[in-house]
Amino acid sequence: MSLSPHLATSMILWRRGNEPHTEKLEIVTIPNQDPPRSPIYINDIWHYAFNFQYHTINAEYLTAIT
Repeated sequence: MSLSPHLATSMILWRRGNEPHTEKLEIVTIPNQDPPRSPIYINDIWHYAFNFQYHTINAEYLTAIT
């Protein structure tokens, strides 16, 4: 996964489709808190969850938790 080191937004992993052979996971960034679908995994890197250990190095934080 390639991420911008300056990414500061909500990132949500979405499940797309209802048929087993067509289901796909998508990483979607959204500018605010208006998700268009129901998320299966949410990681909000805008707030303080990662600041103490990772400061503003968002890509390292996301790599460490996945």
